[in-house]
Order: sequence, then C-alpha cells, then structure tokens
Amino acid sequence: MRLSLRLPVILIGLPMEGVENPYLVAPGDRVRVEAEYSECDSRGLRAEGLQQDVAERLGEFWRKLMDGLGMGGCANLRVDGMPPRWPTSGVYAAMSSALLYLTARSHADTLDELEIVEMGRMSDPWGEGSLWWQGALDAMRYSAATGKAVAYRNDEESVELSDEGVRAELMSVSAVGGGAGRQELGESLFDAVVHMVGQAVLDASDAIRSGSHVRPEALRRARVQNATAYLVYGVAPPQEGSCVWSPGLPGQLQLVCITG
Repeated sequence: MRLSLRLPVILIGLPMEGVENPYLVAPGDRVRVEAEYSECDSRGLRAEGLQQDVAERLGEFWRKLMDGLGMGGCANLRVDGMPPRWPTSGVYAAMSSALLYLTARSHADTLDELEIVEMGRMSDPWGEGSLWWQGALDAMRYSAATGKAVAYRNDEESVELSDEGVRAELMSVSAVGGGAGRQELGESLFDAVVHMVGQAVLDASDAIRSGSHVRPEALRRARVQNATAYLVYGVAPPQEGSCVWSPGLPGQLQLVCITG
C-alpha cells in the first residue's frame, strides 16, 4: 500500500495535567510511505527511513495495536522524503496513522479521521501515567489524517481550518516531566494560564478560518506559547521570534523553529 502523508506540528497549545487543552496544529512536509502487512507470530515492525528512536516507539505501538485487536501481524514501512529535522512527535503521529490505515486496508476495512485518532489513542505505548499528554498526540494524529491545519480539543471539538502548511525544524528537546499544576501555581494562576493559551488557539483559529495565513497567526502568539511553557515547565523562552516550544513525545518539549 502506498500513502502520502503530511507531517504535523503543534504551533499553539501545551499539555497541562488535569486539563483538556485545545491545540492549533499545522501540516508540513509531505512524505511517501510504502507499507506492507503480513501474517506472522512475532508482531514485528520493520521501518526504513526513520530515526531509530521513532522506529522503536512505533514498534511498541504496533505490538500494542496487534495485542488489542487480537491479531498476529507484521508490518514493513519504507519512508521516502523524510526531512532531517522534523519534530519527532509529528513523525510518530503520522507514521502511527499510516500503520492504522495499513491494518484496516489489509482486512478490507476503512477508517475515518476520528477513528484513526481513537484507535491510535488505544495503542500509544506510554500507559496511564501520560494520559494528560494524550490530547497533544490526538491533535497531531488528526492533522496527519486530514492533511490540514486543525484546531483540536477532543473528538467532539475538532475543526479543519486550512490546507495551508508550514516548514519546521527541530532545534532541541527538553525532558520536562509533569510540569507545574494547580498545587504549584495555585488555582487562580493555573486557571489564568489555561485560559490564556486556550484563547490564543481560539483567536488564531478564527483568524485562519477567515482567510489569514497559518504561520503569521501562530507566530503572533508565540510569546503566549513560550510564556506558558516557561510558567508550566520552566523552559527558557527562545531568543528567536520564529521559534516555539511545542509538545514532543510524552514528557518532552521540542524547541521548533517555523522556517516557512
């Protein structure tokens, strides 16, 4: 099976424990994927053209998916056109979506975008300790499945905004753990931070739906995104105005520069 997928990146929105935050996600570079499924006992995944850490996480995803479906299957992924510095979480979201499409089509079935998100959620390998990060993964997977810029909070609150994408480069990764919550920041300040970043997603989404371009609307609110990352996770705001702290894989933030 051949697929063409756009890699997603979160431009506004951060996971905060105990809160279901919205996210503004944009698609980026398009990659070509050749995927094959075969019956086997090992439930193994072979991935070519991906970084080792992503391939290992996808292997865990695949085994959990097969276990959940009660199936024995092996998969091969061959990826062409992968940009060398695309944020890792977006690669994981897109390639796990490809594995879900492969599984469905190999059994004469189809999945819509929200079914991709739901099945992906059940198969992510991080466990209950990272449930509060799940919304970020869901949002990126929804963008990957639609190929569009989206605003996503949950399955009931998801909006496709635009076909327009961005170019992004991963500059660094910071392990941040759970971050500061209500207890550390206090109820009033925590709620204010939640409202601030949520309003930034809403305002940018409204502007994009009205015809504005994705990149400038996101970067106009980069200070809000980076200030939230500092308040909750203690990461220093970047010097470059086109860079934002974006959710990586659970427990990590990625410093991402939006280059175009």
